[in-house]
Amino acid sequence: MGPRSFKTQTEKRPKSTDRVMTPKLSRIKTTKDFIRTLKQGKKDLSPHFVLYSLINNTDGSRLGIRVSKKAASLSTDRNRVKRLIRASWLSKKAGRGKDFVVVVRKYVKSRKNDSILKEIDNLFNRNLS
Repeated sequence: MGPRSFKTQTEKRPKSTDRVMTPKLSRIKTTKDFIRTLKQGKKDLSPHFVLYSLINNTDGSRLGIRVSKKAASLSTDRNRVKRLIRASWLSKKAGRGKDFVVVVRKYVKSRKNDSILKEIDNLFNRNLS
């Protein structure tokens, strides 16, 4: 028997559909689009995030997230912050025909999940249109 034999039949792993994923068409993928949104977009600040928004020529809105190692040194912290931002954005489906880029500032890794969600929700609410 292997190391996993102690699990009972009722314990199950989470399904891949339980993860928070943005559809491929709803992501900013190219460097050109990131730079255009950062340079030409409207900037909105909060203590731990900067949100850039720019009208695009498509029907849907797109999201890009930038988390540097300076903001969160561990990859697990960076992924946790990105997951929370995506969850907030998917719940709002913020703005039709807009590109959003969220830049994470320093010291976000010490924050709790609920305070991060509250802060990012406020940012998205201010930029809905």
